[in-house]
Amino acid sequence: MVQEKITNIQLPTVDDRSLWDVIFAIYGYPALLLAHRLKIFSTLAKNTCTLSEICNTLNLKPRPVEAILTTATALGFLSLHEERYRLTPVTEVYLLESSPITSDFLGYDDR
Repeated sequence: MVQEKITNIQLPTVDDRSLWDVIFAIYGYPALLLAHRLKIFSTLAKNTCTLSEICNTLNLKPRPVEAILTTATALGFLSLHEERYRLTPVTEVYLLESSPITSDFLGYDDR
C-alpha cells in the first residue's frame, strides 16, 4: 500500500521555489536576526560547536537555540556535521558582524 502512494505522487509542473521562499521567510528572517543578535554566528566564526557548546558559551537555553540552529541549517546558513555546527560561506561573507554589509541584510547596524 505504501508503494502505491509513492508511485502516485505527481511532480510539480511549475517551479515552486518562489512560494517556498515566501513561506520560509516567515521563519527564516527572525531566525537569522536572532542568531545574529545572540552572537551565534560570531561564536561559530571562531570554531565549530555543538548545541551544548553554543548554549554554554552564550548562556542560553538549548530548546530555543536548537530551533534557531535548525532553521538556519535548513535555509543553508549553517551546516551540521557530526553534531557540530559551522558557518556556510554565504554566512561568513554576509552575516558576520565584521561584514560591512551585515546591516544591509539584517536591517540595522549594532556595531
